Amino acid sequence: MKTTLALTALLFLSGALATAAEPPAPTDLNKTALAWHWTQGSAGAAEYFRVKCGKAAGAHTLVTTLSSPDARSVPLVTVITGSGLWYCVVTAVNTYGERPPSNEIFFDAGAAPSAPTDTHLEATTP
Repeated sequence: MKTTLALTALLFLSGALATAAEPPAPTDLNKTALAWHWTQGSAGAAEYFRVKCGKAAGAHTLVTTLSSPDARSVPLVTVITGSGLWYCVVTAVNTYGERPPSNEIFFDAGAAPSAPTDTHLEATTP
């Protein structure tokens, strides 16, 4: 029996799909979501999904479990911790096991500038 499963992860940057070859930079992490398409094949249905992210390709140390089999996206701020370059995949899981991961996506979460310290603003006249 042939089993087909398609998991394709996408990164939506403030409502726009990122497709760049170099890491895209989300402009507002609170408006950015990691989304995926999943097609059930002849094998069992997904009972839940795992979103796995990490700071290096193939090293996904942060795992977020989404308990709904209908989940197809997750806010980015709930699966990463901080700025920098991130690599993420999605897996489908049921009672019988976990499927291989989706394609790996990567993006630069960036960081806003630090708040100024010991800085003052002056008005001057020319």
